Amino acid sequence: MVRAPQTSRFKFVQMDIDELQEQLPQSRECVKLRPLSKAGKVSMENLQFSAGSFDIWRTDCGIGVEASFDAPPDSCALYLPIAGAMEVRCRGLDLVSKSDSILVGKLQQTEFVRKHAGRSHIGVTFSQNALKRELSLLLDRPVTGDVDFAIEIEANTTLHGYLMSLGGLLWSTFANDKEEALPLRSTELLFRSMLVCMLEQLPHTYSSALKDPAAAAVPRHVKRAIDFMMAHLDTSLEMADLAIAAGVSIRALQSAFQQFKDTTPSDYWRQLRLEAVRRDFLVSGDLTVSAVARRYGFVHMGHFSALYKAAFGELPNETIRRGRESQAQRD
Repeated sequence: MVRAPQTSRFKFVQMDIDELQEQLPQSRECVKLRPLSKAGKVSMENLQFSAGSFDIWRTDCGIGVEASFDAPPDSCALYLPIAGAMEVRCRGLDLVSKSDSILVGKLQQTEFVRKHAGRSHIGVTFSQNALKRELSLLLDRPVTGDVDFAIEIEANTTLHGYLMSLGGLLWSTFANDKEEALPLRSTELLFRSMLVCMLEQLPHTYSSALKDPAAAAVPRHVKRAIDFMMAHLDTSLEMADLAIAAGVSIRALQSAFQQFKDTTPSDYWRQLRLEAVRRDFLVSGDLTVSAVARRYGFVHMGHFSALYKAAFGELPNETIRRGRESQAQRD
């Protein structure tokens, strides 16, 4: 869910690189800049909106600069061109945008981003947790590994036009007056539409799984086990219970889950319960973390919080707060 956006803005004109580095916002302290001009000066303007698992920003570069990362966020970046040239080295690949092509890359695998004089673009970042959530829905199974992108999208493609249109619409709703902005729920769906489009049409670490027709052919005993899990989310279950409900042995059930869901029955069961907890947090803001967690079998709060953050990228209290904010907006 998209939360009320936080805004960051900075503008530097003909500034020495060392002075600029000291004045960068705290959120960008991990970014190291190198001027491309012989004079060692940089001119750049940046306006950024952060909304939960998504960020969107616009950068206008008067004098060229190269950026590298000491501790990049665990996110995927999408660069939508407006003008000028830009280069990105990601996963050892040199990606080039000459005022038209879109670049996509994982920030943790990005060596540098080089923006030449006159470069302008809209950027969108998606957290790995957001990518995993959407991919889990597409594959109908929990996804735990990272989703990696490193690609250039040419201007004469349908995907290019679609992403440019969505990015422009999202930018306008954040950057324009609040009276003209789309509701937060609408912006969340637009961000998710971009994500699904990228996951379905761009090559990445799970592309083969999405295209595998056998992925939909889940055996009946696996479906029976999942149905049994869904009907008993607030009940303590053992592997023997799941095997009996599925009508197979424990070993056969474990093997089938590994083959068709790429996980174990226990991990799948835990993810379903975590998702149930999250749903309750978002719709019942007056409940306590411990009350909801214990309802679904999580009795050790420290361990539960760690599992929850690993699954959703935020702590339980943060989800509850966003649920309350969303409810207040509806009221």
